[in-house]
Amino acid sequence: MYVADLDAITGNGDNFRIIQNLRHRHPALQLWVDAGIQDRDDYQRLQENELGVAVIGSETLRDTSLLQQIGTPLHDGTVLSLDFRGQTFLGPDGLDTTPGLWPRKLILMTLARVGGLQGPAMSRVKRTVDLAPEHRIYAAGGVRDAADLQQLQAAGASGVLLASALHSGRLDSPHLDAYR
Repeated sequence: MYVADLDAITGNGDNFRIIQNLRHRHPALQLWVDAGIQDRDDYQRLQENELGVAVIGSETLRDTSLLQQIGTPLHDGTVLSLDFRGQTFLGPDGLDTTPGLWPRKLILMTLARVGGLQGPAMSRVKRTVDLAPEHRIYAAGGVRDAADLQQLQAAGASGVLLASALHSGRLDSPHLDAYR
């Protein structure tokens, strides 16, 4: 389960207690927590609070030094979210085209499509899978229905982050069972 702590991302406190409570109540559930990590101190704070798998969002990174500093452990237990608004990459220059800096798990977050049910950014998914076929790519933003899931699977996506399609009822358990 992906959790975006919007307070932490925007620098208005955090919701760590709530996330810890969720984690303790559902220990079998793996949480991916995006809490606005900007530097090594933020990364270590997330690790120390044992909230789950750290998601480093490119939109909050100042530069690529954190990815370079963390090194090998990052590749095993961290997720990088490459964040886009339309065609514009939000993050340090070149990070979106440098797979050597990426952990094995990568979210392609198209922010303008989140909640919009406009369809995923298929060409971006295909380009990224081609650029880094050894990575696990998770599409985020715009998924409408089972046809989008089929297209993403065909494009090589390892998974998706879903919310609006579930809330609207466009996707349900029978649809998702086909992709487990």
